[in-house]
This record gives sequence, C-alpha cells and structure tokens, in this order.
Amino acid sequence: MEQYNVTGMSCAACSARVEKAVSSLPGVTECSVNLLTNSMNVSGEAKDEEIILRLNYQNIRGQYLQYYLHHLLKHLIDIQSYS
Repeated sequence: MEQYNVTGMSCAACSARVEKAVSSLPGVTECSVNLLTNSMNVSGEAKDEEIILRLNYQNIRGQYLQYYLHHLLKHLIDIQSYS
C-alpha cells in the first residue's frame, strides 16, 4: 500500500471524487482518502505516474469548476441588481 499526500480537498465531496477517480484506474484494487490528514492510501499495480496524473486532472477540473461557478454567480448577482 502506497501513501500519497493530497492537498486542495476542502469537503467530503472532494475526497469522494478523488477516491472514485483513483479507484477507477486499471490496476488499483483499493483506494481510501482521508480528508483530515490530506492523505490517500492506494493498493494495487497502478503506476505512481498514472495515479499522480489522475490526481492532477481532478485538481485542474475542480479549479475550473470553481472558477466557472464563481463567475456564473457574479453574473447572476449583476443581473439581479439591474432588475
């Protein structure tokens, strides 16, 4: 079992998304994410590079979604203030 440090998770949904993404990699037999310790334990034959790439993809996707939602909310507030 390999342990990884995972930063940027702020809620249970984030850690569940990371766990699901890594668990779906070929060769991963078990994955558990701990939000409180910012750590993840992975068992199986998956390569470190594959796991890290998947984590980076999840992080980029999460940041994009956060950016998109922030601007959407700002736009909605602007529309509301003109009504």
